[in-house]
Amino acid sequence: MTQTEALQAIIARIQGVWDHPALVAAGPLSSNATEDILRIAEEASAAVSSAKSDLQTLRTTIADQAFDAYDFGDDKVEDSNGWQHDGGDDFKKTIFLESKTNEDSEKATFVVEFIEDAAVVETAYVEYR
Repeated sequence: MTQTEALQAIIARIQGVWDHPALVAAGPLSSNATEDILRIAEEASAAVSSAKSDLQTLRTTIADQAFDAYDFGDDKVEDSNGWQHDGGDDFKKTIFLESKTNEDSEKATFVVEFIEDAAVVETAYVEYR
């Protein structure tokens, strides 16, 4: 059930429109409107949480693909850490580049920016330190 369908079902329940498609799809009703409204809202909330989790999983896969396909030019990636994200639209991973002076690896960050609330890459780039 989408948020829109849940809202339509809640409004129909309050107004007593028993044959509204969203209310019918919400399942059996009780004699208590408050209980029905809370159940519908909780189901919609759970669906939204699940969709956000699915989006993050899909974005992680796409970020991996963007990393694998990225042209680092003359830089050679020796190692990398896992993805970090704060629930927003940017995924970042610390990478270690082969040093050009035979010293320790150079630390940089690979960034994948997604279009808001979508699994579509807006841009991918390296932040050098």
